[in-house]
Amino acid sequence: MITTVAGYWLILGTLFGLCIWKVYLGAILCSVVGFSFLEMLVYTNVPVLLSVVVTYFLGQKIVLLFKNNKRKGFDKRLKKVVVLWNKYGFLSAAILAPVLLGIPVFIAIGVRLKEPFSKLFFSVLTTSILWTSLLYTFTDYLNLTTYFDVTKYL
Repeated sequence: MITTVAGYWLILGTLFGLCIWKVYLGAILCSVVGFSFLEMLVYTNVPVLLSVVVTYFLGQKIVLLFKNNKRKGFDKRLKKVVVLWNKYGFLSAAILAPVLLGIPVFIAIGVRLKEPFSKLFFSVLTTSILWTSLLYTFTDYLNLTTYFDVTKYL
């Protein structure tokens, strides 16, 4: 268990920084430090939600800035991306975003392809909760606390 207030805030800051981009290290760190399952869900998914909201609305502003510089005509590359995204890209990207792709990258692609905010928000929230739950349970099952004693450094 974390003994000092400064150590607790150091862990929370680290979790926040890790979970803005990807969530797998946050869930593992929560298990190693000894946070409960509910604490892990809150501490890893609040930065995810903040990342989704900021990236979505910042991405919309950036798209509006570059909208005037748009080339005339049809873009074949974007058409290919849209076809792949609609066929099986959204679901697979949503599943892989919290661990491999990166949440801001997934949201930026969704903004560029004009996906609704609610669809992006709830897909990332659902998959990040699933991934963090799976990784927390797996780390707890393997009892990695004996190998990584983080609390003695705090």
